[in-house]
Parts: sequence; structure tokens; C-alpha cells
Amino acid sequence: MTIRRLLQSILRTTWKRPEKCQAIQFGGLEVTALSLLADEFRIGVMPLLGERISIPVVIRMISRLRVSKWAYYQTFIQLTAARVVLVWQETNADAFRLRYHIRIPVFCIQNGMRHNVGPVSGVGFIDALQKISPSTRPTADAYFCFGAAEPSYFGGVIETRFIPHGSLRANAYAKRRMTMPTPVQGLGFIVSFPSRQSIPGESIIGNKSPFLRLGDQFISYEDYYRFDALVATAIRQVSSERGLDFKIIAKRSEETSSEVQFFQDVLGDGVEVLAHVKGEGYELADRFEYLVTVDSAMGYEMRALGKPVAFIANRMKYLGIPCRDLTFGFPLPIDSEGPYWSSAISEPEIRSFLHRWLQSQVHHQIREDVFDLMRLDPGNSQLRGMIRLALAEPR
Repeated sequence: MTIRRLLQSILRTTWKRPEKCQAIQFGGLEVTALSLLADEFRIGVMPLLGERISIPVVIRMISRLRVSKWAYYQTFIQLTAARVVLVWQETNADAFRLRYHIRIPVFCIQNGMRHNVGPVSGVGFIDALQKISPSTRPTADAYFCFGAAEPSYFGGVIETRFIPHGSLRANAYAKRRMTMPTPVQGLGFIVSFPSRQSIPGESIIGNKSPFLRLGDQFISYEDYYRFDALVATAIRQVSSERGLDFKIIAKRSEETSSEVQFFQDVLGDGVEVLAHVKGEGYELADRFEYLVTVDSAMGYEMRALGKPVAFIANRMKYLGIPCRDLTFGFPLPIDSEGPYWSSAISEPEIRSFLHRWLQSQVHHQIREDVFDLMRLDPGNSQLRGMIRLALAEPR
């Protein structure tokens, strides 16, 4: 081990003893979105070993003559007295191995659209799951997923009970959203960019640094987000022609947003990018009469909430990559063109689609999602019910 790695390991350690809780979040240094359940359950957090190491847990583990990653997690859970593990970052493949080493149930909760595009230094989610040996098939007691796409995608890979329940955050928003907000006469473009601080050089334009990989193919920051620039240009033109106020709905606050600078570079200073504190995106999107996205999960969430949303989801085709990953409704066998989605990859095609879609919205109310891509369970009643059952089990 190098000195640098040794120092990094030391910095990750803490003498803090794990706190007692009823449910424990696997991964992360703090409870994030799962805090939406904290009104009913005491939720703690168990960081991954690569995130933080608890010295009291290590001491107890060694005292029992058991030294391994799984013994560490098992000991950590025992010290908290947790009765159920909740996995928010469920793209961590270890979440689907944990159940083989502990006695309490593991519930994985989907928090974004799932595909096989992976980090530069790793592999895609499906690839990671398939690398787990056949003797320990990826498993979880329940996978709370968005809708019908996930059982189709993961059914042959993960051994679990799929529970389509929609989005945790959208479900929480649905409960407190008593009436449909009065929409403005405008069109919002929902985008989802990485934080500015995580981007080499803090800029996307002209940035050829690898951003993601699909199999052995690497995709740079600039190449990946060129399609968003094209779509935004088309939307602005269509909005102008139809007298609609056009704004871009970012994913992050102004302090961390990379969208503001990107779209100012692409469209000029006249474009308005609505940055916001995490969790306020639903309120922002709800103000618009029409919404458009490429492949952001919020587009699916807002459609489930009853908003007119158009999807222009064919990023891979635009890049010349022969793959359906990230297309609308992937991996379900859905046509490439439909009343509110399109695979258009040129500006004239995108403008033509948007004009047709906007015209159709004048005469028709939003139809139910016949593909069942995003459920809606206001208040997350299904997840709460399953946690209650787990807590009621005898020790």
C-alpha cells in the first residue's frame, strides 16, 4: 500500500459508534432522499467501506475473529439494531450481495432511469450485476421500481420481488400537492447535468474528457451533451413561433449547476436557466403548461403527475451508437415514434415533432401511460407498509 493510499484510508476512519436505528441506509455519509420517511421511521446510515470506516465496528469484528467486508457490514448492522436495510444508490452491485451475509431484509429503491451506460472507471449496471458469480446471484427481498420497464430489464438478472411504486420523491411531492398548480403559458426543458465541480475544467463545451462508457466505448462530456444543445435550440425556435415563454429547468443550485454556463454558451445570454435547491424541481416543473426532456427521470415523474411531457430520447442514435439504451421506455418494445415521444436527431425533425405534439395538446387531455413506465403512490404507502412489516418481524 502506498503512502497516499494509507493516508486516504486513515482519513476515512472514524471513532464514532454506529447509532441505533430501525432502518439503515446502505451507502452514503448521510441520509439523503430516504429522510422523506423519517416522519415515521428512525433511519441511520451505513457508509460503504470506501466511504468511511468505523473503528468500533472493526474492533468488534476482529474480537470475533471474523475479518472480511461482509463481516464488517454484518457487525455494523448488529450494532445499530436495524431491522431492515434500505438501498437508495441501488446501482451499487454490493447491495445485491449483502442479503447473503445478513439476516434482515434488503429493500432496493430505484432513484433514476436504469441503463447500462456506466462510469469511466467502472462498468455499466447490468455488466456489474452479471459479473457476480452464479453461486451468489444478485438478490434483494424487494426492488421498489418505477414501473414495467425494470422487471423486463432486470428480471433475468436479479432475483427479487419487483414492486412498481413509482418515484420516492415524486410520490412524496404528490401527497403534498393538494391541487394542480396554475400553469404559466410556457414550455420548460428538463435537463440533468453533473455538478460543475465534478467536471474536469468545470466546463462541458469543448471538453473531450471521458464522461461515460458503454461497453468498451467512451463518451466525452461534450459529445454526450451536444444533443441537449440541439434540442434546446429547436425548442427555443418552436416556443418563439408559438408565443410560448421558454425556460430551462436545471437539476441543481446555482452554486453547483453546470447547466447555466452551458446553455448560455449555446443559446446566448437571453436564455433563462432555473437552477434550484435539490428537491424543488417538481414545484418548478409544475408551473409550466408544457414540458420537454431528453431522458431525465423527472420527465417520467411529471407525466405520472399529470403534466404534458414530450420525450426526444435518442441520444445514442445521435452519437452514431447502435444501441437502444436511453431511448423512451427502454427496454420495452416501444415504437421509435409516438404521440408524445420521438427519435428525431436533427433540428428540423425535432421542430416538426414539437409542433405536432403541441397542437395535439390543444384538443386532448393527457392520456394515461399505457406502457406503465412510472407509477404513482402518493406518500409511498407501499414502501412504508413493507418497512412496517419488517419491523414487526420477531427478532
